[in-house]
Amino acid sequence: MWTHTKIGLAILLAASIYQYRVAAQDAHNENCAPDPELIAVPPCAIQHIGGQTRIIQSHLTTRSFNKYGLAPAWIEGGWTYVNRRGLVVVENVAIMDNWANEFHHGLVRVTHNDKWGLADTHGKQVVPLQYDGALDYEPGIGWLVCKGCVDTPINGEYSWYKGGQWFRLNAQGKLIGPTKSPPIANPPQPPPT
Repeated sequence: MWTHTKIGLAILLAASIYQYRVAAQDAHNENCAPDPELIAVPPCAIQHIGGQTRIIQSHLTTRSFNKYGLAPAWIEGGWTYVNRRGLVVVENVAIMDNWANEFHHGLVRVTHNDKWGLADTHGKQVVPLQYDGALDYEPGIGWLVCKGCVDTPINGEYSWYKGGQWFRLNAQGKLIGPTKSPPIANPPQPPPT
């Protein structure tokens, strides 16, 4: 039979082992010098402990943290946001202009398996991954999302959503209602011939 003392000792032992592993991994990665010119976090600076992913402390010094205490980090092939302790808080962050999408009113676009939603600054999905497309937040409009739309290449690296049914979400991610398909704001121009 477990007593409170035995349970307390087991918890203390588990915490000590965890701290030892973190310290050992930090020591193992000491030769992994941060390079502010690299976008991607190198594998030597990434730890996976207890189901969580984190960046070692020395690699946080090159990060710019936003007003929510989060910094974008390209980890293992995708954008994330990490906190000041280096823990990944938001995964599957959408790309905007070759960078991590920024937060608007405490929400950011996330995408996984061709579905889109919105996550908050704690990583909670406020809008589940249920849409086939999502445009970045625009003041006075909100978030525009679509179901049944198709991401179609336009010219080179650009693409736009065609078809489907469009909806408008407010700044907090709440459904306002259906809306018209948005026009291309700045359609890319074909290269000169």
